[in-house]
Amino acid sequence: MLSFVSLLGNVKAFLLSIAAAVVFTLLLVSANTVAMSARERVREVGVLKTLGFTTGTVLTMIVAEAVVMALIGGSIGVALSYFVTHAMEDVAVGFFSGFVLPMWGIPVCLLVSALVGVASSIVPASVAARTTITEALRNVG
Repeated sequence: MLSFVSLLGNVKAFLLSIAAAVVFTLLLVSANTVAMSARERVREVGVLKTLGFTTGTVLTMIVAEAVVMALIGGSIGVALSYFVTHAMEDVAVGFFSGFVLPMWGIPVCLLVSALVGVASSIVPASVAARTTITEALRNVG
């Protein structure tokens, strides 16, 4: 078994590079989604600022929404991967028999999803929060 794995090369680095590419792609998709959402709600930001919400409060609301959405998606993904890897462990024999999501991996995955939410929303949220009331209310949509 060990000689077969050694023939494959550096599998760990290969899998980590694939995982990094997937996280980067998800970051780009998430940033695009948050930017579109913030652009569509320019009038709502104007109304919030008219009612007295500060720039920091609007910024926090948009970032918090993105983080909650990222954590919901991350939780669904972690739950599915946990159950699939445990089901695969019961069925698989040989090479995939030790392939399970460890308990320490769950908070790491949720932390990464929260960081993706923050990183993807900070720029669109700051642009939306800095919009003046007149610019926001002038936007017809």
